[in-house]
This record gives sequence, structure tokens and C-alpha cells, in this order.
Amino acid sequence: MLRLLSLVLIIATFSARAEIEAEIPWGVEVVTGYRTDLIERGFQLGENVIDVQVQSEFVFDDEWSLGFGAFHATASGVDEYEETRSFVEIMREFEQMSIGWHLGYRDVQSTIWRNGLETGPTFMYRVNQNISAGIRYLYDAGASGSYAEARCSWSHPLNDKSFLSINSTAGYAIDYYGRDGLHDLSARLGWTYNLASNISLTPFLGGSIGIHDDAADQIYSGIWFEVTF
Repeated sequence: MLRLLSLVLIIATFSARAEIEAEIPWGVEVVTGYRTDLIERGFQLGENVIDVQVQSEFVFDDEWSLGFGAFHATASGVDEYEETRSFVEIMREFEQMSIGWHLGYRDVQSTIWRNGLETGPTFMYRVNQNISAGIRYLYDAGASGSYAEARCSWSHPLNDKSFLSINSTAGYAIDYYGRDGLHDLSARLGWTYNLASNISLTPFLGGSIGIHDDAADQIYSGIWFEVTF
């Protein structure tokens, strides 16, 4: 079944993505890949995951922009999982920081999560070219609760064709599928190699540590293939 395919996720750090976007005529990213496990917000949703992500951005001026995209993932394993997600996000840029509002919808076939809208504010601060940090708070109608996360991203160029990146998050649940309090810690290390100016390959290794009693402890790995237009 054909579905609108995707963004979200996190293919590189904010600063690394900015470096790539400077060379993109249209500003469209298409990413497809495989990961051993799908771990999101401390929930282990599926195994042997194939996903496709698409994202783009419309820039109004030096301050305002509108991002939009979609994500589709299919997983197998103990619990089969399929998800299609789309979103729009309006952002206001300042010198070193940006604030915005996120609106998304999740259509999911899962024994764990439910369909629904999610919406809320987002904030990002660029410490320097390689480091950025931020927070996001989303109300999830499917969960009838909220999930907040603090995020930090770091990237370091190795040469003119590759760079390392680390993305880390700390999540806090507010009546999120019946869970409350500090929920999970996660991190992902990726190595991106630019096969061409608009084509890259990123193998990655990640892990999640559950703080809540029901949150998952899991290590996973995978690879993404990205094309920009």
C-alpha cells in the first residue's frame, strides 16, 4: 500500500544538516534505511525495521521558515509494527536559537501505540557550528498524554567527505500511556560518508536506557542512505 513517506528522525545533527542544506538547490531530503530495532521515546516498537523519510523546508525570509515531511516504517519481530507519520513545523530564527511549533499526525498499526495528532512547542540553541541543544514538548492525542524531551547534538568533520555525529535525548512522560516522570535516556552515534555532493551513507549505533520501570533497555544498529535534491 502506497503511503506518504517521511521525515523526522534524525539523520544528522542540526549543524551537520545545515552544512548539507547549503549545497541543496531544492532543499529536499529522502532517506531510506534499515535498523535492527525501532526504539522511540523509550518504547521498543519493533524489530528488523525498514523506513523511508522525506523532508523539506520553505524559507520565507531570514527569520521564518516552514518545515514539512513524512515518515513510514515497517517492522517485524515479536510485535509487528507499521507506522506512517507526517508533520509541519513553523520556525522563527534568531541569532543562535530558533523557536517553533510542531503539528504532526501518526497512523500506526501497533499493540503499543495508537493513532493521533501530536502538537507542541520546540526550542533549539546552537552553541557553535558543531553543537546544538534544545527541548520539545508534545501533547499526543493517541496517548492522551504528553512527552517532553531535552536534546543535544554534536558533529565533527573527519575530512571533506565524512563526519561523526552524536544525538542524545532525555525523555519525560506526563501521563504518557499511563507513565509519569523521567522516562528514558538515549543516544545514537553515526558516521556519515558523502558518496557525492548530494548522496551520503550513514551507519549508526544507538542505545536506550529505561528510567521508568516499563521503559526499554536496548542497543540497536543500522544504516541510512540519503539523497538530497
